[in-house]
Amino acid sequence: GAEFLHRLQATMASVFDEVHIHRVDPDADPRTTQNLIVTAASAASLLPAHGERIVDVPARGRPFSDAWAPVEYLQARVFVQGLGWN
Repeated sequence: GAEFLHRLQATMASVFDEVHIHRVDPDADPRTTQNLIVTAASAASLLPAHGERIVDVPARGRPFSDAWAPVEYLQARVFVQGLGWN
């Protein structure tokens, strides 16, 4: 879900200067759930090209850490919403 991606971006940006998130299938509907490729480095020139970059995911929220990582909770919310249980 979007909230997970915002926090993933915040986590990666807290460590790396350059973070790119790409769709595995750039031609698929952007609202469709799919796998993503995440690459990160100290400079953009060190990153390979992997298709269309998702640029509309700003770093937002508390970064994940060893002491705080509610990934299952965030993803469960997306699953429950998809079932129409909310």
